[in-house]
Amino acid sequence: MTNRWRNRIGMLLVSTPFLMLSATGCLAAKPTAAEPGDEIQIEPEAMTALNEMGNYLRTLKSFTVSSEMSMDEVLLSGQKILLTGTTEYSTRLPDRLRVSSKVEGLDRDNEYYYDGKSFTIYSNLDKYYATFEAPDTIGKLLDIAEDRYDVEIPLRDLFYWGTEKDRGEDVQAAYFIDTSRINGTPCKHYAFRQEDVDWQIWIEDDDTPLPLRLVITSKLEIGAPQYISTMTWNVAPQLTDSTFVFTPPEGAHKIEFAVIDDPEEESTQQ
Repeated sequence: MTNRWRNRIGMLLVSTPFLMLSATGCLAAKPTAAEPGDEIQIEPEAMTALNEMGNYLRTLKSFTVSSEMSMDEVLLSGQKILLTGTTEYSTRLPDRLRVSSKVEGLDRDNEYYYDGKSFTIYSNLDKYYATFEAPDTIGKLLDIAEDRYDVEIPLRDLFYWGTEKDRGEDVQAAYFIDTSRINGTPCKHYAFRQEDVDWQIWIEDDDTPLPLRLVITSKLEIGAPQYISTMTWNVAPQLTDSTFVFTPPEGAHKIEFAVIDDPEEESTQQ
């Protein structure tokens, strides 16, 4: 599995309604696979549910999300190794964010802080941290972090659903699968297909249409590695300013972010 794919799925990937939204095709009751010659369907109900979820997420002023995830690591031999981890999100719109992300087996235990003025990543494993001056909204932060510093924040696509970056036009097939329960909560299960990924999502069947589970399958990686996240939400948390402020612990070492594709640096080199 490439580092690029690891980074993507380590963040709850999906660039359409969710980064590159994908999900594995556990489409048992419906004609899923879309074999050559099969008719490709986009069911209006599935797209409507996705839009309603995105619109609801955009109404939230603050929330916390706890994600239990598992992901495939594909060895050179082709064997799949299952890795597990957690991501904890604390958010206050428009300019406060804190994320803790751990993946067992990948030596990843990072914390991300955004206090409205600066953004910091801290590694609990080696005690290094780096900071850069941040813009005034989470949306702008996500763009700068990726485009300038090659940093993809876990679960970032929670902020893309329901916006102009919600690339619903990339969906090639969309189906309603069935009703079910996630941790006792009634939800509706949908499956979607895109050119490079398949994905499934379970949306709470209530007036609070939250995403409760996401399954993503890469169609481009050898072995079709899969990512699964099950989410628990609190849409009325008590969050203070101190929640989002990074204070270097004793023994922590500051380093600098490496800037990628710096126009000034590129011009100088030329």
